Amino acid sequence: MNTSGKKFLGILIGISALLLIIASLGDLQISKMVMDQNSIFGNLFQIFGMFPSALIPFISA
Repeated sequence: MNTSGKKFLGILIGISALLLIIASLGDLQISKMVMDQNSIFGNLFQIFGMFPSALIPFISA
């Protein structure tokens, strides 16, 4: 692997680690928003969780 490839890989690993740290700090807030039955996201995920066959045409459309 040449020098530019190693540099790119190092940057990619660094960005991935940074995103993992940010995501782990915001995980509780994201989980509360997704699982809240009164929010639009929680309600949408609950509906598609009960009827997963409706998810395929929705995504393809």
